[in-house]
Amino acid sequence: LCAPPAVPSARVVRLPLPNQSIVTRALAKSTNRNSQVRFRASTHSAMLCGRLIGRRCVVFDDAAEGGNETVTRLLIALRCEHRVVGRLAGAPPPGPGRSQNDVRSLPLVLSLHEAALAVRLGALRVRLASGECACTCGALWRAVRPTPRERAVRCAYEALWRRGFWVSGGGKFGADFLAYRGDPLLYHAAIMVAVVVRGAGAGAVVTAQQLVARARLGVSVNKTLVYACVSLRDGDGGDDGDDGDEQQDAVSFVSVDWFDRREPR
Repeated sequence: LCAPPAVPSARVVRLPLPNQSIVTRALAKSTNRNSQVRFRASTHSAMLCGRLIGRRCVVFDDAAEGGNETVTRLLIALRCEHRVVGRLAGAPPPGPGRSQNDVRSLPLVLSLHEAALAVRLGALRVRLASGECACTCGALWRAVRPTPRERAVRCAYEALWRRGFWVSGGGKFGADFLAYRGDPLLYHAAIMVAVVVRGAGAGAVVTAQQLVARARLGVSVNKTLVYACVSLRDGDGGDDGDDGDEQQDAVSFVSVDWFDRREPR
């Protein structure tokens, strides 16, 4: 196994009793511009083809020419080489010896930010509702017309991905992401990430109640709560699909830790 990536640099806020002033100071942290992993194009000649359904990209078993073997090989590359996890939503057909695997578990459901990353890496193209194929992030992003929240979520996702983390959805824990130091099949998620949007008309609001609730949940499930604070640039985000460096610079991280008042600081 490869050495685990370093935890993203973040300001640690030690809270005796969360209040709005502490949250405000925490969100005022300066932007972090460090990145460890650069984008590299896929080395495979074939490419998966997904279909845009609503706000999701769905990859079916006919996603590539060459049959099931090609689809399986590309799915393994998408996960192991590019660290795009997604969610396998299929079920194996009934019958003896029908175990779940990469093909029988299809379709693979990708969120918008996962699909955008896979397209940027050259591992996926997306068939739009109009019948056209989006082969670049800019084309996909213009087609879906993302909201400020979706733009911020994508910025945070790519910031974690650049730092070497495997990232999956965190809805079961009331967060946007779970960050793993390796494949989620082998590692425990040490970090739960909540995205906070700043700028572009979206005020950053984190109430004391939300902060306490998420921090207590993180303690109970043995995870560190991290806020990803995203400052959006002006514009609708329709043309920023391929300039991930600027999006990366707009993300900063704030982690939350508890301490005992009786302990020396």
